Amino acid sequence: MIDGHVHLFPDEATGRAWQQVVGFDATRPGTVEDLESRMRAARIERAIVLLFPRSAHRRSELRAARPPLADQAIRARLVDEIRALNRWGCDLAARDARFVAFIGADASVMGARELVDEIRRGAAAGARGVKILPAAMRLYPGDPRLGPVFTTCVELGLPVLSQSGSGGSAEPGPRGPFGRPAAFGPVLAAHPSLRLVLAHLGRGLEDELIELVGRHPGVASETSLRLGSPHDPWEPGVIRSLIRRLGADRVIFGTNYPIADPVLYRERLDELRLGREEAARITSGNALALIGD
Repeated sequence: MIDGHVHLFPDEATGRAWQQVVGFDATRPGTVEDLESRMRAARIERAIVLLFPRSAHRRSELRAARPPLADQAIRARLVDEIRALNRWGCDLAARDARFVAFIGADASVMGARELVDEIRRGAAAGARGVKILPAAMRLYPGDPRLGPVFTTCVELGLPVLSQSGSGGSAEPGPRGPFGRPAAFGPVLAAHPSLRLVLAHLGRGLEDELIELVGRHPGVASETSLRLGSPHDPWEPGVIRSLIRRLGADRVIFGTNYPIADPVLYRERLDELRLGREEAARITSGNALALIGD
């Protein structure tokens, strides 16, 4: 069994601070050791680690900084934090095959050359994909600043996993939530071979997700935050119906640890009472196809 959506950090202080910045109570430490114990208890063998640091949610520092030279100093620090977490995650995955690294790419603070270089560096270090978070970047997927991410991922054969849907602590933009599934339509038209995973089963914009998945064979989703979270009710009948409308071959099991507990999510996945073939695809088959194992 594979958890397709976890966040890990080098130490507990960073893990708890990240949870607070993204709008959740810091109930779990977000460390490798804590996740390992929960994976054992839940009988989860591997996890896709999404590397998107706390600093990526603090762009208000850039907007408020004065004089202009301070903007560049803050931007450089944010970029350094992104690179450092990416290196740490790739090193972890290189040491321990249970963990698969998806590096973070932030087009709101990184220029085109920095994005391309970081993705290439990550791929050379063993990363299997790239994580973006439109709500944190406050960029719609079709923004030209994200173009180098998609172009480079297609060139290298890397999938992109993105936050999607509405809700949480992110304020919407002028065209609605930044991660709305419909906003990925122009990206997929320009990059038809892109492999894209939209997290959270479209969270609040499920019909848009279903329509997008129906038109693009390279698009999938995953269950993070949707098998129960502080911001979402647990409705097994609704989730089971949504999975079947999407198709079990287009859904990956994911939790969003440390925000969610993998042990609870394993129990709730069982409560969905999916068919054996459906469950096999969701718990491992689709994730293995995504990461190329």
